[in-house]
Amino acid sequence: MRSDLTLGAWLAGAVLLHLVAASYAPRLGLPEIGQFYGVILAYAVPASLGLCLAGWLRPWRAAGFCVLVAAAHAVAVVAAISTTPTVGLSAAMMMRSGALAGVLGAALSLFGLIGLRGAAPAPRAFGLAALFSAILALGGLLLVPALDAPSFPKELALPLILYLPWQIVFSVAVVLISRAGLRPSPEPARS
Repeated sequence: MRSDLTLGAWLAGAVLLHLVAASYAPRLGLPEIGQFYGVILAYAVPASLGLCLAGWLRPWRAAGFCVLVAAAHAVAVVAAISTTPTVGLSAAMMMRSGALAGVLGAALSLFGLIGLRGAAPAPRAFGLAALFSAILALGGLLLVPALDAPSFPKELALPLILYLPWQIVFSVAVVLISRAGLRPSPEPARS
């Protein structure tokens, strides 16, 4: 069945798979690059499959979305790390880095999703992408400092405090932007 329900189910699965991967990747002894991209691909692959199976993206465009999400994540993390000083670290500096990562990851992915749709986008889609980019930047601003909460074990702080809320909001944005002004095509998606 090609619908918002199909996409929602795939995105919910993507969020759960991402949470499991982020929680267990450090324990598996994988190289850092494998942990880094493995965790984001645990979200991007099922999310892209959901966009394809729900009829929102053709297969090659869905593959492009998967690559785009992984690349946007890499850009966001590199930008956050490069703007976080190693000396004199304060909550304000962590907040700035979190906001930068949030806006870069979200904006690149969400505006890229609009471009991948391959049809004239509705102005509403651009408004939703901008709104959710701001919301996810705010999420990064507020959630990154919470990673140092003493009540959470360090290995669970990143997946539960930062990734889980961010991925849920991002998934809602993907659904809303995907359907903004456009309906799924009636025939099966083909490349």
